[in-house]
Amino acid sequence: MQDLYVEHWEPVLCRSEEIAVNAGAPYFYRRLLKKALFLIDRQLYYKYLAPVIDEFLGRGVEVVCLHDYGASAYRHTGIKADQFPLLSTCPQFANGRPILRSRVKLSQIEEVMRQEEVNLVFALHGPNHYEISPPMRENAVWIQVQHGHDCFREKTGVAEADIFACYSPIWPTHFMAAATSNTHYVGCPAMDAVEFSDARIVTKYAIPQRGEIITYFANDHPRLTLVPQFLDRMWYRFVFNDDAWGTHLGWLYAFLSRKVVTELGLVRALRNYADEKNAVLIIKSRAKRKLSPRMVAMADRVLYDETYFPATNYELMKVSSLIVCIASTAQLEAAFFKTPAVSVYPSRLSSLFCNDLDKHFPFGLSAKTQTLESFVEDLRQARPRANDVAEFHIDEMFGPKDGLSASRIADLAAGMLQERRQQSAIDKSHGN
Repeated sequence: MQDLYVEHWEPVLCRSEEIAVNAGAPYFYRRLLKKALFLIDRQLYYKYLAPVIDEFLGRGVEVVCLHDYGASAYRHTGIKADQFPLLSTCPQFANGRPILRSRVKLSQIEEVMRQEEVNLVFALHGPNHYEISPPMRENAVWIQVQHGHDCFREKTGVAEADIFACYSPIWPTHFMAAATSNTHYVGCPAMDAVEFSDARIVTKYAIPQRGEIITYFANDHPRLTLVPQFLDRMWYRFVFNDDAWGTHLGWLYAFLSRKVVTELGLVRALRNYADEKNAVLIIKSRAKRKLSPRMVAMADRVLYDETYFPATNYELMKVSSLIVCIASTAQLEAAFFKTPAVSVYPSRLSSLFCNDLDKHFPFGLSAKTQTLESFVEDLRQARPRANDVAEFHIDEMFGPKDGLSASRIADLAAGMLQERRQQSAIDKSHGN
């Protein structure tokens, strides 16, 4: 009966519940899907791939996570050094444990594919990005999982994968005018991973339990090469970098922040507003930017990149009553959790930030931002404004919110492998 089940299985999207109750399902997945390889170049990749890993583990499929231990010094000291994917940083999964491997060069990816007899590869990039040879490409189904807008920087890479797991139709339409034939709309697995109750999240991060929670997502250290004009670069550095002038001149920065609206002034206004409302103020920064003592002192809780599965920033969005960010996608992501969010930018650099947002996101996200100066004034008057969540068309942006995004990806992968196996059987019969 198990063999008959395999022969007559037909892939249908969203069949996870039906498959789960069928006694032959684990056998089927173990037989059809030998092993699934996940390419983990940075810790952040788990944010997007971990839900899919857990889905496959739950289906009885062996999973191999290949961490990039590249020998370049940049991996350890560059701007992404905090993302170095140590094997020990692999998250805990509900459905089992993956096999952990490491590599130091691209050629080792193919070695692992052969050694582990992998017939599924999951990545955030196309196969050419990893210099995969044509023979190896034919032996495995390559699935590229969308990670925000960044994946569309390599438009040719999107077309190279056998399956491009995309959030929703609006993304390829915005970036590529039309979807490629390999594009399938599955929703956003990273968002679906946040299932904890508010109480569990508050306990997990030791957040003081009083009133509402206001969360500020601190801006990254300014990467000056991204700002074209010299004066804009200097202004960007001044506004957003609390340690811009170092320890000895820090007092001058703090003094000027009371005359000109800067990030420090924004946090000060948030602190005062939180005190008026008896609310908790959380500052969330990335691990690569350690906040200054001044900013830390004004927060009730400071968090960095604590976990990627589920992502710390998404869990904070879920429990917060207000999110504040600097011209960031966090405004859009917060709407997914029905949390009001305000995205601000300094008025002097409005064209810089608005053009960047319009370029990288549909629905005119820049129209929903506010100048830093006007938002601080709103805080002083205790009436911060946030766009209505409905304005963000979340279903159109991220797809269905049914928690089955990873399941759809697994069904697609199994379906393509089944088709290939059937085609191979037909070719062999014709050959005979």
